[in-house]
Amino acid sequence: MFDIFFEGFAWLLSAYYSLIPNYGVAIALVTFTVYLALFPVTLKQTRSMLAMTRLQPEIAKLKKEHKGDTQGLMAAQQELFTREGINPAASCLPTLLQMPVYIILWQVLSGLTRRTAEGMADPKYLEEGSRLFRDIVDANGELISFGVDLAKTALKGPHASFGAALPFFVLATIAGITQYLQIKRSQGRTPRTGEQPPGMQMMVRIFPIMTFGSSLVFPAGLALYFVVSNLFRIGQQEAMYRWDPHVISHAKRAAEAVETTAKDVKTREKASSEARNKFKNPKGAEPAKAATAPPIHGRALPKGSKSSGRRKRKKSRR
Repeated sequence: MFDIFFEGFAWLLSAYYSLIPNYGVAIALVTFTVYLALFPVTLKQTRSMLAMTRLQPEIAKLKKEHKGDTQGLMAAQQELFTREGINPAASCLPTLLQMPVYIILWQVLSGLTRRTAEGMADPKYLEEGSRLFRDIVDANGELISFGVDLAKTALKGPHASFGAALPFFVLATIAGITQYLQIKRSQGRTPRTGEQPPGMQMMVRIFPIMTFGSSLVFPAGLALYFVVSNLFRIGQQEAMYRWDPHVISHAKRAAEAVETTAKDVKTREKASSEARNKFKNPKGAEPAKAATAPPIHGRALPKGSKSSGRRKRKKSRR
């Protein structure tokens, strides 16, 4: 049932390979093509995300108004989203679409390196007359590009030596680093209404590790896909925030909303602090008198004390 998707990717890979006979370049061009096709969805996601950021102060007010009323809160939020023309689900769609692309490419790479029972290369999903098919058969199933066999994995190999395996580990490391930079750059572009949610903090830590781990156990061609896709998304974000007027407008309004919210919070905190100070030291109250220390034997006592009076009376009797 899914062979049509696998065959479509394999056909696209074969078409690019016929233009530039390099496996790595062909995989990179397929990645560019996929993300260009997803660009309208990604653009809509970015606009929706910024619009949601701008509405966070209003959403916070709705949560206070409908505290304990989940259904009422959901209805009020839906009315707000409809009035503003925002679809919250649009911010998740590109992330969901990336997983099928990853699975399809993994399946295609596994099919290209298929072998017969006798150990002969027998690429799947390709036309036998295509140049890609013939070159894979001639190379006995190897997909060597810039000295790296993209059909092998970093951990399983097999590799002749550690030096031969080192480029695979380097590629996996680059995939994890570019994933981290892409997420951090994306979050840095989005204005914050407060402390970063724990889920976002977890994503920054977990996703790069997952990408690095996947690049170690899956074919190196997938690690190359991760690197190219991460770099493409970084460039895509830069282009959207620099040249798309809708994204620029949403980002500006979101930043203004965040700034206004921050000022309101500071004003409330200041008023609350002043109220506490007034409660502790009410206006017109007399300052507390210091307690008088008891007299110490052998020291001079203040004038007018009882001991001083007794001494005067003794002197007069004499």
